[in-house]
Amino acid sequence: MSQGEDTRQSHRTIDRMAAILDHLARTPSGCTLSELAQAARAPLTTTQGIVRGLVHNGYADQNKRRYFLGRTTYLLNRRAGRELLPGISRSLLARVHEQVRLSVVLSVRIGEVGYYIDHISEDPKFGHLAEDLLERPLLENSAGWVHLASMERAQLWEYLAKHSDQAELVSAFLAQMPKILGTDLSVAPRISKSAAGIAMGIREDGRLVSVVSVIGERHELEERRQHVVNVLTSERDLRRS
Repeated sequence: MSQGEDTRQSHRTIDRMAAILDHLARTPSGCTLSELAQAARAPLTTTQGIVRGLVHNGYADQNKRRYFLGRTTYLLNRRAGRELLPGISRSLLARVHEQVRLSVVLSVRIGEVGYYIDHISEDPKFGHLAEDLLERPLLENSAGWVHLASMERAQLWEYLAKHSDQAELVSAFLAQMPKILGTDLSVAPRISKSAAGIAMGIREDGRLVSVVSVIGERHELEERRQHVVNVLTSERDLRRS
């Protein structure tokens, strides 16, 4: 293949990727693989390869064989100093914080890692996690458990297989998974040796889009566990009404 042909092929792939992302952005109800192939004017097998890459890197999400725009684009905008998260009001974090008097953080999942992207906290130990947009391993915090429970099953089993060296955490998560699926709440104050968290999923049109977590020292969460659960449950029910 000549250099010119190679360049045209690279541009074609980028053009197809851009067309797919644009179509996802214009279709909040989600798209099938066939619809994306039509939008990209590409063969189904070619589109499938592109979409898999987009899902792996968080530019697209998959749910029940439909694809949605992912949250990597949001993270890039946050890193650029732009505030963009439609549907999630900072007032929600403020209401929870006012009632529990502990750090409250908002997280999203991108690919196979979580990120804290906003927070209200007087404790720098937890606030910096959101301010610095640091990666958070999904198995090692309560918000991550909510994100994991929402994954497509094939993707979840693949993720857990990759983390077989953390067998104790995997077993603990699987034991809690039915409760998380039923409530969108993860009450797991013993995941970490020091910090602890109680997390609530935020859904839009039935899809998990982010997670609100109350985090603090283990003894603090143990003492206020039921109160924190009641506050988060109230907020969840308010959003559903």
